[in-house]
Amino acid sequence: MSKYIIGVDVGGTNVKLGLVNPAGAIIARSRLDTKAFNRNKSRLIAALAGAIESLAADNGLKRRDLLGVGIGMPGFINPQKGSFSSCRISPAGITFRSLGSFARNLASRSS
Repeated sequence: MSKYIIGVDVGGTNVKLGLVNPAGAIIARSRLDTKAFNRNKSRLIAALAGAIESLAADNGLKRRDLLGVGIGMPGFINPQKGSFSSCRISPAGITFRSLGSFARNLASRSS
């Protein structure tokens, strides 16, 4: 089976997700309201992992059908501090290191 990609755009008011087929076309979309998480990054990370899982499942895909997940966030990465700097919006206080927690959360879910 061909591999698909999920793109995630994290913004200050919402998170947009798109499922992209091997030809590069967006075949499904979903979104989350960022403000619903009241700067609770643990809840947002869990919700992101759940939204990715749901987007794949709703389109008949399992984890093995995904090539990867790309995440875009506003601002600049400061690898020394493990954070985003010069960022006007930081949804739920997510830091660069939080993405490791996100990856572990997603990987721990059943396929």
